[in-house]
Amino acid sequence: MSFKVCVLGSGSSGNCTVVWNETEALLIDCGRLSYRYVLEQLGGVGLPASRIKGILITHAHTDHVSRTAVRMARDHSIPIYLHKRIYNNILSGSDDSGIEKLNEHKLVRFHPSTRFRVGEFLVFPFSTSHRAGCVTMSLGFCIVYKGRKIGYVTDCGKIDDGIVNAMSGSSVAVIESNHNVEMVKNGTRHWAAKKWVLSDEGHLSNDAAAELITRIGGPDSPLKQVLLAHISEDHNILEELAGVVGRMVNDDKIKISVTYHHERSEIIEID
Repeated sequence: MSFKVCVLGSGSSGNCTVVWNETEALLIDCGRLSYRYVLEQLGGVGLPASRIKGILITHAHTDHVSRTAVRMARDHSIPIYLHKRIYNNILSGSDDSGIEKLNEHKLVRFHPSTRFRVGEFLVFPFSTSHRAGCVTMSLGFCIVYKGRKIGYVTDCGKIDDGIVNAMSGSSVAVIESNHNVEMVKNGTRHWAAKKWVLSDEGHLSNDAAAELITRIGGPDSPLKQVLLAHISEDHNILEELAGVVGRMVNDDKIKISVTYHHERSEIIEID
């Protein structure tokens, strides 16, 4: 069985993650990274766009859904899967992506808050607490193929039991580790921006990421590898982050790696 994940880019400058098996693939988010970059990175892991069966959208901010997603959908006949409320958030946020026109061409698929299927993948959306501007709804996703699960959660201000329950049972997890709390507090941004980042509607800290990993890990958990994502360039030290979070988790069974803003991560394959 081949079930793989690679983060093509993650951060405020753009987000796109690909999950795939022998014949099909899904993208999670596709925002702000250039169309050429996304195609190049897909080619770098051996995936033609023709294998992508859907693009899952977590929320309406443009670093997660933009004209790149719409062009990918239009040029390669790839449906975009999103909740109706997120679609309305996109339209209310001075949208210039063209997603409304895409909807007229039947390439927008509205999914419920419960599980749904895309090709050979079973997709489980779950709620997260990220809120700002046009965003009144945000989601994480778990993707299951032949009994193996990949969990994905970024842009989430706090960890709750719903997220833990959804992510539990993942063999691989992509988890936001946005900031070091003290670096935010001591940084140069306006106090209102700091307050939001640190709030329950902002982003997950390194400590919160470690908490989530610990809660979904453990002796009986299948979790073997975590990719830390949506890492702040201003409020984290990328070169030290995997070690910092690893020491907080203190579980030798779980390998912790980082993702990047403008290059793809390692490819992780679930046995």
